[in-house]
Formats: sequence, C-alpha cells, structure tokens
Amino acid sequence: MDAWLSDAVRCVLHDLNLAAAYCDRIYVLHRGRIVADGPPAELLDLELVRTVFGVTCTHLTLPVTGGLLLAFSPRRGITPG
Repeated sequence: MDAWLSDAVRCVLHDLNLAAAYCDRIYVLHRGRIVADGPPAELLDLELVRTVFGVTCTHLTLPVTGGLLLAFSPRRGITPG
C-alpha cells in the first residue's frame, strides 16, 4: 500500500465550506452526538443544514474545481432542532 493512503488527519472545522473543500469524509454533530457522516457533497443536503444549524442554504458549484459551495441565508425564528 502507498504510504499516503495510510495517513489520516482529524480536525474540527466549523466552516462547512472548508470541510466540503478539503475533507473526504465529514461527521456532523448535533448536541454532542453524531447525526450524519459521509462525503460532504452527499451529506450536506439542505434539510440537514437547516435542522442542525438553523439556517437555509443553497448549493452552488465552485467554477474552478466543480466542488460544493454552500451559500447561507439565516432565517429568523428558526432554531436548530
């Protein structure tokens, strides 16, 4: 096996766009528990973001990389579930 395949880095990111850009797999925590895990592009759907973080967002595509970009729109009166 190639050496680079056995390396892993764990970090905590609160910026979902950074996580989407640089992570192969993410874990979403809500109230101290893992509520979802998987590849960012598959995991960060609009409903999960609204439920966990209390904001609405739109999925956009980064023009250079084709990666996921979340554009956030806070909604007043919504609190994370």
